[in-house]
Amino acid sequence: MSFEPITQGMVEMSTDPNNISYLTDKKCELCKEMQCNVVCLLKLSYYVGSIVVVLFKVMTHLAEYVACIYDMQSNQETHHDQLKIQHVVEQSEQTRLNDITFTRTTKIYTFIDGTQLKHTIEQDNQLFEVEACLESWIEYQVIHQSNKNIHPQKIHFDNHCRELHWIQYFN
Repeated sequence: MSFEPITQGMVEMSTDPNNISYLTDKKCELCKEMQCNVVCLLKLSYYVGSIVVVLFKVMTHLAEYVACIYDMQSNQETHHDQLKIQHVVEQSEQTRLNDITFTRTTKIYTFIDGTQLKHTIEQDNQLFEVEACLESWIEYQVIHQSNKNIHPQKIHFDNHCRELHWIQYFN
């Protein structure tokens, strides 16, 4: 028995197999820009004899995991029942250059689904009252994932306002 792929494409904005629209590429236009819908479906169809078998592979957006972290930090109930933080390991270090102190904090979040996410924040003690969003370097990186495909695997921001906007946009 051989499997012959007949179509591949990214499904836009729908989890209902009867209501899907395809693009010609494997990634949607937003995914190419490291952004995508909260759930993208990759549909693969195969001929098995004369029967078409359709498989759906669900991709979870990284913003769902990051939103769960923010919900935990603000003691709010998480919006995602299947995403719960099981364990957090934190490491912090400071370096001093001239009169500026740089702080780097790294947290490894382990979720109940087995996914591990590294969250790194670097910032200095230079406070500029003019700026509403203080400059900092924020990175999220998937370091281990269970059976889910998380997209994007890594993202960084140069301030917390952009980070919060990204979380709100994709949740």
